[in-house]
Amino acid sequence: MTDGMGYRVDRWGGIDGLGRRLPTRIEVGPSRPNRFVGLFYFLWLGQHGTMGPYDNSDIVAGWPEAMRDRAHAAWGPEGAFHFWGEPLYGYYLNDDAWVLRKHVQLIASAGVDFLVFDTTNATTYKRVYDELFRIMAELAEQGFKIPQFAFYTNTDSGETIAALYRDIYQPARYPSLWFRWEGKPLIIGDPEACDAEHHEFFTFRLNQWPNEPAKTNGFPWIEFERPQRVFFNDRGEKEIVSVSVAQHPSVAMSDTPFYGYGDNWGRGYHEGADSGAAASAEAIHRGANVAEQWAFALAEDPRIVFVTGWNEWVAMRLSGPDERPVLFVDQATLNFSRDIEPMKGGYNDNYYMHLIGYIRRFKGMPDDTFGGSRLAAPIPMAPDFRAWDDVASEYRDFAGDTAPRNHPGYGELRYRDDTGRNDLALFKAAHTEDEVCFYARTRAALTPRTDRHWMMLLLRVPGRADEGWEGYHYIVNRQVTGDSATLLERSAGGWNWEPLGEVRYAASGNELHLALPRTLLGLVRSEQPQRLEFKWVDHMQNEGDAMDFYRYGDVAPEGRLNYVYTIQGEA
Repeated sequence: MTDGMGYRVDRWGGIDGLGRRLPTRIEVGPSRPNRFVGLFYFLWLGQHGTMGPYDNSDIVAGWPEAMRDRAHAAWGPEGAFHFWGEPLYGYYLNDDAWVLRKHVQLIASAGVDFLVFDTTNATTYKRVYDELFRIMAELAEQGFKIPQFAFYTNTDSGETIAALYRDIYQPARYPSLWFRWEGKPLIIGDPEACDAEHHEFFTFRLNQWPNEPAKTNGFPWIEFERPQRVFFNDRGEKEIVSVSVAQHPSVAMSDTPFYGYGDNWGRGYHEGADSGAAASAEAIHRGANVAEQWAFALAEDPRIVFVTGWNEWVAMRLSGPDERPVLFVDQATLNFSRDIEPMKGGYNDNYYMHLIGYIRRFKGMPDDTFGGSRLAAPIPMAPDFRAWDDVASEYRDFAGDTAPRNHPGYGELRYRDDTGRNDLALFKAAHTEDEVCFYARTRAALTPRTDRHWMMLLLRVPGRADEGWEGYHYIVNRQVTGDSATLLERSAGGWNWEPLGEVRYAASGNELHLALPRTLLGLVRSEQPQRLEFKWVDHMQNEGDAMDFYRYGDVAPEGRLNYVYTIQGEA
């Protein structure tokens, strides 16, 4: 694994669908290497049956009377798993390698240090983690910092730990991916249920439930107190604080949205909020609850913040008392659920971008002046592109993310996607007195420039009064006018683009060079540094929909994230 600057995801910029931009180093301070963020990750989708899919949001919207009728035909069978809403990647199964790759790339791009897999019910999901480990190792080999892993056990903790030890740790499978704490692989569970060999091999942290007294060395996954408790290690040091998206101290998450019962706190809850404010779309979509949890964690400043969670999505339908006949414990509705993974509609990717911002506030950021390569003369529009070899400002993208998808989902669903086309690989940027130049390289020869939505470049100039389209002010290659000329366009508001003029480009083999006049971008000489964010997009399917960045073709970097280039102050 290299620590090369081109792989540093913590330098990337971005702005979410609510207009919230990611913080900069000036705002969050320098990197703090002794701070870690873990994320609860679930392996279970489709591993306990694939009937359905049953979606609570659709059921409640279409048949509100079903909440009072456990026998209503809209529900799936009692005991069947129901989704609270639809994930962005559909009602997927956790062994879908296409989805797993997306997950790892997104979570790595967020700056998460380690995943904790939920094996609390004594099922380890070997088929899923084997595929996931393969993908994690492949992406780590490419040079990116990939999150490591640990396991959380509870029921039959000793037997579960023994099974994981035999399959993963004893044969030393993927040791570079083990999350180590105090010099040994971390395991969460009951050490009294384990033998001496496990005690010697692992660092133990204790399974900590929210309704239990606080344990020394406890590892909480959610808290039913506000603010959260701080958990200390056996040296009396602040070690971990839980941050969760929503909480269910009344045990059944469904009690509050279905029946107005209990003291559960949904996504929109925050201190002082009445029930109306806590249920507002604005509070839900911006993540008022999890923001309050993060604020407490930042103030306490433990070594670990553990976030619940990424992709739980489902809960088993159970039978409650007659006055509350339909019962879901951990997930129920959009508001009363706790996933961060992007969804279709609803909060979209707000929680993902929100997570990135808070990780940076907790862990700090490296020096953000990387990226300025000022050249005395323009780079020639030469077909061999050799002049770019001397440009130091380099950016990387994950390999292999244009592979097609063809995998079953829940019920009779089958998910297919073959929009992957140009696998984006490496990028550079440089500037002269008059131009800003961009270079892109793909892993195979470029497709013809006449292809739809071919190798588009989006540009954002922070500080502009208008936010253009989703924060982007300019687009290049939306309309390629010839073999050496393409159009630079400016957003006239939303996905409405007006031409600024033709610009030069060269494309040959798997390489592309664009030269943009600085005057057209408004980047005139300044004594102050000028920040420019850019993003490559190939084969967008739905114009004007930023969620396409997560689903189709290839983009670099992931989702709404952007590479950052800085023009240093020019006297």
